Amino acid sequence: MTSITSTLTVSQMRSLSESAITALSSEEISQLSTAHIRVLSSSQVSALEAEDITALSGDQLRALSANGIKGLTATHLAVLDAARISSLISSQVAALTSDQISTLNSTQIEGFSAAQVRVLTSSQVAAMSADDLAAMSADEIAVMSPRALGAMQESIVSTLPTDLISALTGRQIKAFSTDMIAALTTQQIASLSTDAVAGLTSAQLETLGTAQVAALGTSQIAALSRVLIAALGDDDLATFSTDKIAAIGTQSMSGLSSDSVSALTNAQLGALSSGQIAALTALQIGAFSDSQISNFNTTQVAALSGRQIKAMSTEQVAAFSTVQIAALSTTALMGLTSDHIEALSAEQIETFSTTQTSVLSKAQLAAMAVEDIESFSTADIAATAPRSIAGFSTASIAALSTDQLGALSTGQIAVLTTAQVAALASGQIAELSTSQISAMLARQISALSSDQIGALTTDQVSAIATKGISGLSTEQVATLTVDQIGAFSTSQTAALSSAQLAVMSSDDIAAFSTDNIAAISVRAISGLSTDIITELTTAQFAALTTKQIAALADNQIAALSETQIADLGSDQLGALTARQIRALSSDQLGALTTSQIGLLSTKALSGLASDQIVALSVDQVQALTSEQVAVLNKVQIAAMAADDIGSFSTEDIAATNLRAISGLSTDSIAALTSEQMGALTTAQVAAMTMEQIAAFTDSQIVDLRTDQIAALTGRQVAALTSDQIGALDTDQVVALSLKAVPGLTSDQIQALSADQIAAFSTEQTGALTSAQIAAMLMEDIEAFSTDDIAAISTKAIPGLSTDHIAGLGSAQLLALTLEQVQVMKPDQVEIIIAAYQAL
Repeated sequence: MTSITSTLTVSQMRSLSESAITALSSEEISQLSTAHIRVLSSSQVSALEAEDITALSGDQLRALSANGIKGLTATHLAVLDAARISSLISSQVAALTSDQISTLNSTQIEGFSAAQVRVLTSSQVAAMSADDLAAMSADEIAVMSPRALGAMQESIVSTLPTDLISALTGRQIKAFSTDMIAALTTQQIASLSTDAVAGLTSAQLETLGTAQVAALGTSQIAALSRVLIAALGDDDLATFSTDKIAAIGTQSMSGLSSDSVSALTNAQLGALSSGQIAALTALQIGAFSDSQISNFNTTQVAALSGRQIKAMSTEQVAAFSTVQIAALSTTALMGLTSDHIEALSAEQIETFSTTQTSVLSKAQLAAMAVEDIESFSTADIAATAPRSIAGFSTASIAALSTDQLGALSTGQIAVLTTAQVAALASGQIAELSTSQISAMLARQISALSSDQIGALTTDQVSAIATKGISGLSTEQVATLTVDQIGAFSTSQTAALSSAQLAVMSSDDIAAFSTDNIAAISVRAISGLSTDIITELTTAQFAALTTKQIAALADNQIAALSETQIADLGSDQLGALTARQIRALSSDQLGALTTSQIGLLSTKALSGLASDQIVALSVDQVQALTSEQVAVLNKVQIAAMAADDIGSFSTEDIAATNLRAISGLSTDSIAALTSEQMGALTTAQVAAMTMEQIAAFTDSQIVDLRTDQIAALTGRQVAALTSDQIGALDTDQVVALSLKAVPGLTSDQIQALSADQIAAFSTEQTGALTSAQIAAMLMEDIEAFSTDDIAAISTKAIPGLSTDHIAGLGSAQLLALTLEQVQVMKPDQVEIIIAAYQAL
């Protein structure tokens, strides 16, 4: 039979009164749809009987709304077994009030699924009893929200089974109040997961009692963060076994307070790993007592960093045993301050390995006492870094033993300060190897005292680098012995400056080999005094290079003896400059052999002054080559006597340059031989002065070639004397240039013979001036050919006198051109007309 409830609409169901709901039978209730059930209000649900609840199917029960769930009474809930409780959906469970939760028994609670537990609220959990919570599984506890779990009654905490406690997560434990944490038993503490322990707050950890802290296992200790470690009290740490101490994470070590660190027992201290030691802060390191420091094992000591060592007090560092000192890493050793170094005993420093010594800084070495350095083995000395070597005090340097000094590498030697070098005793200097000496820099060499310089052996002197030689002061050079200077290599000699050479004695220079002499730089050669120059041996003087010779100063050249001048080799002579030649005295010039004269460079010869030219002998002048003569200037040529010029070969004469030819004196000109005259070039002839031309003898005039005659200028021709003119043969007359012919003076014209006039070419005749025509005698005019008459220029025609015209022969008269007649003067015309009429 169909129940009436099945015909009700949802709206009708929602509007039923509580009494109407109560009036419904269990069977009618069971026939309600889930839609009808879903709209039941809390008051409608409350109106149901317990048997009605029992009659609800699982679907109907799950159809109750959150509001409807709230209507379940304690009587209703009591009839729901664990299975039906577990069938409730999450939203229904979350809707249960705290009163409803409190009515549930542990069996019903045990029926909760993990999904239901997950939605439990704080108020619901707060309403649960110890048995209720104990009824849950570990998995269910693990999914309960931290907020809900944190609402648990404080009194219940200590009753929770350890399996539930072990299921707690870090987020859940963090939600516990400090009172709840304090309520945990030691067994519960021991059962906490590492995640839960890591989730503890500092306040929670500080709440734990000593017994509770003591209950923490090594894995739990390892889970404690730096902040949590910092929350532990000194009493807490005192309970830690060595295993627990060893379990503290390296990242958490810095959480230990200074008091906690200083309170660590020797056993606890010994349990610290190298990683834990390395993780300690500078403040923590500084908190260790001297006794604790001395109990560090070598592994722990080796783990210390430079930063940690730097944080130690001098007392702590001094507490290290020699075994511990030997265990320090190089990084740690670099952390030792100057105060630390000073606090170390000689025995501790003596323990340093060569590896440790190699990292010592300049400041650390500077802090060491003399006896500390004295304790260094030769291996330690050799291991000292060059960049740190400057840290050795001068007192320590002075105290170095022969073996220690010998252990210094060339790299270490090169970085010694000048003060350190100066601190070496003469005996120590003498012990240095040649390779060590070679490594010394110029600034170090210059720092050596006269006593130190004097202690150098000849082998050591030979080993000084060239820059070191350059660095020697003049005072140091002056203290060198003859043997020391004699030990100089050629490269060392080449490094000497002029100032250094200037302070050397003649004995010093005498100790130089010929190779050393040749090695003196051109910049330094000027440092040789004039006295030393004159005292050079023949071999030494011969060793001077051409560049050195060229670099000698005027006073050095002037100091050369006549013997040395005579010893100058061909290359040396060729290197002499004009300036140096000018510095030679007459005696020095006189010492030059004829073969040496010919070896002088043309540039050098240009330096000869007039008085030096005068001092040359005829043989020396004769020894000049044509190339040398070619560079002699006018002044030098002018300074030569006629005998000197007479010694010139024809090649020398021809080589004399045009600017210098005018320097020949008239005596020298007159003394020229016919061969020398023949050697004169046309250009040289053209370059001669009128005085020189006038100085030619008649015989020299006769010797002039026609091309030389042709080279004479008008001015030169005008300078010829009547005798010279008369000495010209007809070929020479014909050779006179058209430019020279007009230069003949009236006297010269009159000095010409009729034959010379007759030799004139028509071109020469055409070049005659009116004055020259006028100066001619009648026999000169008569000597003209008809071509010559016709060649007389219209400008020169007026020079014909009436006697000249009257004396013209008929052929000459007829040779006159119309242009010539037209330029004649009236008196000339009258004579011409008369002459024509007489024909």
